[in-house]
Parts: sequence; C-alpha cells; structure tokens
Amino acid sequence: MRALMSERFLVTFCGLLLAMGAFSCDILLPAFWSLSRELGAPIELVQAVIPVFIMASAIGQLLFGAASDRFGRRPVLVVGLLCYLAGTLTGLAATSIALVLACRVLQGLGAACAVVVGRAILRDRNSGPALAQAMALAMAIFAFGPIVAPLLGYGLVSHGGWRLVFAGMAIFGGLLLASALTGLSETNRAINPEALGPRYLGRAILRLISHPQSRFFLAVASVNAFGITAFIANAPLLFKSAFAIEGLLFAVVFALTGLGIILGQVANRRFIGRIGVIGTTRLAAGILAGVSASILLLHHAGVLNVYSFALLMFVFDT
Repeated sequence: MRALMSERFLVTFCGLLLAMGAFSCDILLPAFWSLSRELGAPIELVQAVIPVFIMASAIGQLLFGAASDRFGRRPVLVVGLLCYLAGTLTGLAATSIALVLACRVLQGLGAACAVVVGRAILRDRNSGPALAQAMALAMAIFAFGPIVAPLLGYGLVSHGGWRLVFAGMAIFGGLLLASALTGLSETNRAINPEALGPRYLGRAILRLISHPQSRFFLAVASVNAFGITAFIANAPLLFKSAFAIEGLLFAVVFALTGLGIILGQVANRRFIGRIGVIGTTRLAAGILAGVSASILLLHHAGVLNVYSFALLMFVFDT
C-alpha cells in the first residue's frame, strides 16, 4: 500500500508540476483589466505578462533540464520553485507594470524547472508502457489547469483584485515546494558531471537540429506554441472588444475552450496507435491550419460570433 501511495503521490505531484506553466498564465487572464487600472498601464502592455512568462519558461527548460542531470532532480526543483515563489511574492507587492513583467520572468524560469523536472522524474521512475501510463495520468491532471485556472482567477480578482491572484499563485507554488521538501526523494541515479559543459550541451543541440524528424517536430511545435501564446495573451481584450464579453462569462467561455485539451489527450493516444506519431502530427497541423482559415473566413464574412469562435478554439486546443 505504501508503494502504491508513493506512486500515486509521484504522478499527482508531477502532474501539478507540468500544469504550473499553464496555470500561471490562465489564472492571470481575468486580472488584466484590474492590472491595467491599478497600475495605470495600457492593456497592450499588460498583455505582455503572457509572452514574457512563456519566453522565460522556454529558456529555463534548457538550463534546468541540464542542471537536474548534473545535480539531481530534487535540489534543482527546490531552486526552481524558490525562484517561482520569489517572482510571485515580489509581483504581489509590485507598484509598476515593469516590475510585474520582471517578476513574470522569474516565475517563468521557475515554472520551466517544474515542467522539465516533472517529466524527468517520471522518466527516472518508469519505462516502456509504465512510462506511457504515468505520463497519461500526469497529463490528465495537467489538462484541468486551463479549465480551473481562469475560473479561480476570476473568483480571486472579484474578491481582491489582481494582487489576490498573485497570492493564489504563491500558495500553489508554496504547496509544491513543501511537497518537494517533505515527500520527494531523489530519482536521478545517474548523475552526469558533464551535463552543464558547453561541449556536451553543444553536441546535444547539434544532434537535435541535425535530425530531420526533430526539425519537423520543432517546426510544428513552434507554430502551435505561437498560436496558443497569441490567443492567450490577446484573449481578454479580444473577447471584450469583439464580443463584449468579460468577467465571469469570459472565464467560463475560456475554460470551456480548455476542454479541448482533455479531448486532445484522448484522441492523440488513439490516433498515434492507428496512424503513428508522424501521421498524427500531420493531422494536427492540418487541423490547426483549418481552424485558423475558418476563423479568418467567418470574420471576413461578418458572421463570426462568440459561439462559433469558442467552438473553433476548442478544436484548436484539441
């Protein structure tokens, strides 16, 4: 029973680590207007809290992944979560949008550590079918982040403004840090002293970009990431200006589009089994292109409304 509970804890914990990035973006969306009013910042500048976070997270995954190979998963994860908490608590007391953006960089770096170390822990403890099952369960937990976060963000904003949202993120990060300190054992049994060496990192990057299949997946992932980032960063302004929707209704509609992620997890497993990874990726790329074209056509035809847009974004997230 203890081993079973330990495995359940590990998968749940890693699922929450994987969700940290999406949670930290989506929970802040209902706070855009509160941030703009209180800090006297234009909404276009407030929107930058999303891409700044995501760019820092992308860079941080390269650094923290190699660091966890060199020093171990647990100590690096603790450092990353402390970085996230430092950014969150400083953001809680920020008096300018510039300081909020700087704090989002720290948050992004910390969330990057959580994501990359969470995946590494699952790989350390599992292999083959067991790894696939553990990753599926962790991703199921991750998938609820985009659904819960905007609703929670709206509730926090309505009771205490944007600072209460940062307080909520601090509690989330603090709970993960406490769990790492009290319930997580080191899982990296093959410490690599060369993992942070320039030559080692250079060879690893060269292997990645020199492989045709890796380049294909990087290209597809880049386009997908750009589309998702653009949508999330612009969602509050888009829904308000185009459809006159904000507040609770915005949070509900945005959360419903996030249901597509759960459906996508189920569909991906089935399609990969039938048409393979490459075939599934090509199908997904075609769907993304089709959704984007449909939105453009409906907009130019003057018939795009919030329901058709939300449905198409649901398919996009899938």
